[in-house]
Amino acid sequence: MIFIINIQGSNLFSWKNHETLYINFGIISTEVERVVGRPCSITETTPSKLLFKQVNLRANDLPCIESDSYLLEESSSYETCINDIILLNKHFQQIKATEDLYELLEKSSSNTWESTYMRYWALKGEWDRFDNILNKTIQFCEEHRTVTYGFKEYEALCAEFNHPIPSFDIKKWER
Repeated sequence: MIFIINIQGSNLFSWKNHETLYINFGIISTEVERVVGRPCSITETTPSKLLFKQVNLRANDLPCIESDSYLLEESSSYETCINDIILLNKHFQQIKATEDLYELLEKSSSNTWESTYMRYWALKGEWDRFDNILNKTIQFCEEHRTVTYGFKEYEALCAEFNHPIPSFDIKKWER
């Protein structure tokens, strides 16, 4: 496993002021990368590329972290931030296997984990997991009357692995 902690000095709406800090984290399973055929090493790419490769979350997405941000002008924020990084590190130490990441994947804001894990599950023959994500994606497409990039990736994976894809009329929503 590769664990990355990222301190973000702003949010989307206050990037010029840098009044607030946010803690993000990324987790990459080197086993998953190896199985899908990609080399994965902290020395082979930049931390920012690794951060968005598989699991990408804000620290407060974990139950052990209460703060969602840290104000720079408050000295108590620094101590809270450091304590939360220590808690985050302790949480990382509990992750021993790729399966330990599955719960975090459902919270992850990154879309790239899905195609990585979909390919991983297909290669390992874990079709129940694959179909679960595929059906959630189809449900999303139907609710929003659109075809997502993710769905197109999963459709291609189904064709590649000769796996049946549930049918629904995507043509009427394509733009």
